Amino acid sequence: MTITGWRIGKASFKLDVPSKEKTITIPAEQLLLKWSYRKQEWDKIREVVPTPNVIFRLSLKRNSEERSIRPDEWNVLALSNGMKPVSEIGETLGWTEFKTCRTICQLVQAGLLEKAEERRLTKQKRVGEHFFSRLEHELKRAMGPVAPFIIDDKLAEFAETRDFFPQAEAEVFVDALGEEIQATQRGKSF
Repeated sequence: MTITGWRIGKASFKLDVPSKEKTITIPAEQLLLKWSYRKQEWDKIREVVPTPNVIFRLSLKRNSEERSIRPDEWNVLALSNGMKPVSEIGETLGWTEFKTCRTICQLVQAGLLEKAEERRLTKQKRVGEHFFSRLEHELKRAMGPVAPFIIDDKLAEFAETRDFFPQAEAEVFVDALGEEIQATQRGKSF
């Protein structure tokens, strides 16, 4: 069910094409229902943990209420030192992004964690300073004056900004913009 965590992507279903192996053992209706529940849960989690680059720390709010904390929650609390992003906590624990984000969301809702900051990974190379101006120019040629709005919407889907956009995601970003262009020759040439 990790597909529900995708921020962007494309999937297709072909009815008459058999798979090489059977990987889904539940009926389609049950699968869709599970997917729907997971998607709703991801949407709620994303309100608290919008990207894996967010950093959390122990909450500074005083609360004398007694709480029971599960061992996996203790692990997250111990790693939430105001320095490690969510992605690093998940890697350290060997957890999926979903499990890590859900646990952090629960701890924030319980008042035990709070957002410290959102760190931009400095290890990643960013796109050049003229990337978005050239991209906008080309997209305007294909779509007209709505181009800047389309780019901003896609940036929101990617949970990125123009200032810190990673070069490693540039090709996928351009492909996603190309899909926005109507299925015409102009879309293919973009």
